[in-house]
Amino acid sequence: EAATTSGQGQRERCCEKKGSRASGSSSTNDEALARLMVTEMASQEKEERLAFLKIKMREVECREREVRNQECRQSQGNIRFYLEPYGHLTRDARMAMEELRAEI
Repeated sequence: EAATTSGQGQRERCCEKKGSRASGSSSTNDEALARLMVTEMASQEKEERLAFLKIKMREVECREREVRNQECRQSQGNIRFYLEPYGHLTRDARMAMEELRAEI
């Protein structure tokens, strides 16, 4: 009976060691998987940020182009206005317009 008990004890200890190894291996796999997932998520977030920045840069370029177009239209309107006869303007307005006309 003592030999059987001793054999059972060895078998139990052996199984415990195998179980702990499997658990350790599983834990290592879980950690590796978690690291891989974190790396992949970080990479995906970086790609999303870059795509977002590209979109925002295009929006800024469009806005700058729009502002330039508005300035050009305003300048054209000013030129048309200053090329019209200006006898109806007050003396101060006439002088200011002549100064602006000289700049053009």
